[in-house]
Parts: sequence; structure tokens; C-alpha cells
Amino acid sequence: MNTDNRQVTLHIGLPKTATTTIQQHLFKNTDYLRELGIDYCPDLCRIGAIPKAAAHHSIARSHFISSEVSTRSASRDLILKRLSGSGRYLLSSEVFSRAIGRRVKTMVAELDLPPDRRVVVATRSEL
Repeated sequence: MNTDNRQVTLHIGLPKTATTTIQQHLFKNTDYLRELGIDYCPDLCRIGAIPKAAAHHSIARSHFISSEVSTRSASRDLILKRLSGSGRYLLSSEVFSRAIGRRVKTMVAELDLPPDRRVVVATRSEL
């Protein structure tokens, strides 16, 4: 894989942080994001059993929800191929918030995510 010029940003939206609104905005503005050099990967939003998703739930579910392992086998090759080119990728899902320690390391290894990756976590304060 060409990992020299890849950058992946994971947007993790915790509950009630406007994540769905952000995802819908990103999905609708895919062409504009591409002009800015950011690939939101809209083709990866609707794989698996989520036909209207504007987010990357199937990627997250395949790694963090054991009952949905079948999604992994159906999409892993597509995901690997899609994220193999050089460029900047942005992936977003609330389900990434279920990630803990080893599961994150496993996903990073299985998806061959590059060393240059960022994580953005949206939180909410009740203050």
C-alpha cells in the first residue's frame, strides 16, 4: 500500500453532539471537500446494511460490534482498496466511540491506517 502520503482523520461523535448533522453536511458537500483535498469517502458510507447513511457506521460496526462481523468480511477489501491511495481521508461515525484500547489497535492494523492519523472527538458539556 502507498502509505507515504496518506492522512486519515477519524471523527468520533459522542451522543448529542450534532454528529448526524455534521455527517449529513459533509456527505452533501463531498465534491467541495474533494476540491479542498479531503476525501469523505461517500461510497463507504452506504456499504453493509445502512443504505441511507451519511456516515461510516459499517466500518466502525465491523470492528467494534461483534454481532456484525459479517459486515467486515463483506467490506474489508473494499475499505482497504479505497483507503490505499495517497491523500487526506475523513471518516466519521458515532460507533467509533465504542472503541477501546486493543480494538482500536486492531482496526488500525486491519485497515492499514497510516501513521499520520488524527482523531477528533466531539463532546458535550452540561455546564
